[in-house]
Amino acid sequence: MIHSTTSFSEELNKPHGHTLNIEFLVEGSLNNRDYLIDLTELEKIITGVAESYNRALIISRENIIKEKHLDKIFSKIVYVERGDATLENIAIEISKKIFDALRDHGSIDKVILRIYEGNRYIAEVEYP
Repeated sequence: MIHSTTSFSEELNKPHGHTLNIEFLVEGSLNNRDYLIDLTELEKIITGVAESYNRALIISRENIIKEKHLDKIFSKIVYVERGDATLENIAIEISKKIFDALRDHGSIDKVILRIYEGNRYIAEVEYP
């Protein structure tokens, strides 16, 4: 993942990369086959969403006017809809996408996502 943040130091305002790892938990009610969701389907959904962030530039939608011609430099750009492209906001965006994709695959009430930036930083979000 490559991102830039505008609310920290000038150095972090420049696009820079990190290795991210995610842990994903689901909560809900058991279906008539006594499980929440087919784990193969869960893996496909999570992998599909995660792949959309792999090797992507992640920037704030609020700052797209400042970031001109990025599509000529980066083959994949993902926008954070609210706020800066912080680890926390990226985790919220990923959680929303996975939760929305899970709606048709069982009675999932909540998703919990832990996202690790390297081995030093972690953010955990629950959605919704």
